[in-house]
Amino acid sequence: LSGIDIGAMMVIGNDLIVSWREGANFGIDRIDWTTKYPNAYLTTLIIAGTRHRAKDFKNYIISYDNRPVGTDITLETSINQGPFALQTLTDDVANAKTKLQRTLAGGNLQLRIRLTTSGNLSPIVSEIYCDWDEKQTL
Repeated sequence: LSGIDIGAMMVIGNDLIVSWREGANFGIDRIDWTTKYPNAYLTTLIIAGTRHRAKDFKNYIISYDNRPVGTDITLETSINQGPFALQTLTDDVANAKTKLQRTLAGGNLQLRIRLTTSGNLSPIVSEIYCDWDEKQTL
């Protein structure tokens, strides 16, 4: 979407209408609400606590309201604005969450959660959690 300006957005019934401009080109599109985007992801802001202190980030939990058969949730982590690394999550279906119990050391952290869809089915994430221990040294 680089170079694309979004103008007005309006909801009519179940449809999202969006106006856009890309250079000299412009248009209005109707977003199809019945088909989910197959590569959707969400990225957190940078998690830093007291930014100048080193930290051990740990206990990552992604809670969900719904995770239909054929869909998936994956987690990628970025330490100190480095490249994102794919992590292996452990499912806890009985408690509607997936988690990672691994310590990552750094000054700050960013999480990317990817949602794998199946047709019009998609996981619904309700909470993203992690905690950390700050070290006393700078």
